[in-house]
Amino acid sequence: MMADFSAIAIFCDDIRAEKAGTDTIVGVLPDNINVPDMPGIFPRLAVYIRLHIFDFESAPSIKIKIVDGKGELIYENVPEQMELEKIVKSTSKEKVGFLGFLSRVTMTPFIVDCDSTFKVYAEVNGIEKLAGALRIDSVKNADTVISTNASQQPS
Repeated sequence: MMADFSAIAIFCDDIRAEKAGTDTIVGVLPDNINVPDMPGIFPRLAVYIRLHIFDFESAPSIKIKIVDGKGELIYENVPEQMELEKIVKSTSKEKVGFLGFLSRVTMTPFIVDCDSTFKVYAEVNGIEKLAGALRIDSVKNADTVISTNASQQPS
């Protein structure tokens, strides 16, 4: 079965679960961040990942992964099939039209050791799509630093 889905990843400072069942995304980051020095450390880096799967009859197989600029895996989430079956049972395809899946990732601390592009991939039924990317570069001129939430790694 072909996987017809959309995926979006939002890099941010924090994701807060609210009592009403909603999420608050705090400090959405730009696509490119300049930091004063490498290696550096972000006290926290969060990623909000949302999938909409449009063609489903049964629970799809899903994999979320984050890789660094060298292609090395730094995070992977493969939801349990039972969890996905529960989502499918509670979703009316005729009424809603898509199956929604949400993943929240918080990395504390997030260490950046060199200029790099971090990428988030979503895979549904074996089809992989790029959901988002974050480029982090070091610059020596403090006037050009975009983000001040990254500090130099302690020695």
